[in-house]
Amino acid sequence: MVIVVILGVLMISGVILQLKPKTKLYEVKIGWWGSDGINFTRYHFKYFDGSESKVIEAEKPSELVLRYDISLHNGEIELKVVSPGECIIWNKSFTRGERGLKEIMLNKSGWYKIIICGDSAEEGYFNVSWNI
Repeated sequence: MVIVVILGVLMISGVILQLKPKTKLYEVKIGWWGSDGINFTRYHFKYFDGSESKVIEAEKPSELVLRYDISLHNGEIELKVVSPGECIIWNKSFTRGERGLKEIMLNKSGWYKIIICGDSAEEGYFNVSWNI
C-alpha cells in the first residue's frame, strides 16, 4: 500500500486547494483572481473558504490605518489584525458588503499580520489596504 501525501498548492481549472497548518486542514479558492502589493491585497472570488494573510512591520509604537471594501453574496468574511505575540488586536466579521476605515494603535515594534478569512464566502471580493 502506498500512501501519497500532497503538500503545497494544487490548481485545476481556476480552483486552488492548499493544505494549511494550524487552521483548517485545507482551503478552497474558486474563481480566484486579484493582486497584492506592499500595502494592499484585493481579490475577487466565486467561492472562498480559507485565509489570505499579509505581514507588516511596525518599527515603533505607531498607528495602523486599515481601509476595507468587502462584498459577498453568502457566507462570511472575517478581517483580523494579529500582534507579534499572535494575539488578535482587532477583528470584524462581514456577511454583506461594507466599506470602512479603522485606526488601530500598534503598541510595540514587530511583525503584525493582517488576515482575511473566508468561511464559505460566495460571489464577492475584498479590497484591503493599510498604512502605518
